[in-house]
Amino acid sequence: MNAELLNGTVALPDPLVKLGHRPGDPPHCSFYGMETEGSKDIIQYMPISKEYAMEYGDLKGLIDGIHGALGDSQGLIEVGTGKTAKGKDYIYSIIKTLLPPEKGGGVTYTLCLDADYPEFCFRMMGYFNENGITGLRDSMVLELERRKNENEPFEELMKRWMKDPYDENYTKGIRMNLSEQKEYDAQFPGHPLSVGRMIVDYYVNNN
Repeated sequence: MNAELLNGTVALPDPLVKLGHRPGDPPHCSFYGMETEGSKDIIQYMPISKEYAMEYGDLKGLIDGIHGALGDSQGLIEVGTGKTAKGKDYIYSIIKTLLPPEKGGGVTYTLCLDADYPEFCFRMMGYFNENGITGLRDSMVLELERRKNENEPFEELMKRWMKDPYDENYTKGIRMNLSEQKEYDAQFPGHPLSVGRMIVDYYVNNN
């Protein structure tokens, strides 16, 4: 499936379904959605001016900027940069946000990806939300870690459970935990973080 983008198209994975436009949506902007047993997801594709693009290749600058902007209920999960299969420069980040009880609780993972096109920057914004039973991936991986290290005091497990992936001295907010490592995505393909990473991988490998 392809999304129309000004004078070209963007290849999209088949599970995505096109959503209708709403009043006030930016011009040339497309919305797609999908739902799994563990996530409800909305992805926005749009062209933006090159001057607003993240700096391709500058992961340190991106990480530092995110660390400086994160709130107490947020954490950095992943950043990446490189070239797509068709040679386009890209850079992206994934951030998690713990929602308050009045908004239903659970976690939302937000993806922002920029890629360089001849006349504009392609921006993808993805919002991947926990659906159904929340925290299942966390609890299952926590139990796996406990069984692998049966003699480890629980307090020690908790110390290594949550850590910023790029700066172990960064302690603000809700940092990434062991269950959010990419190695567990295959065991939890319907989890919102797994879906977000799948969307990134598909874009990079098909555009």
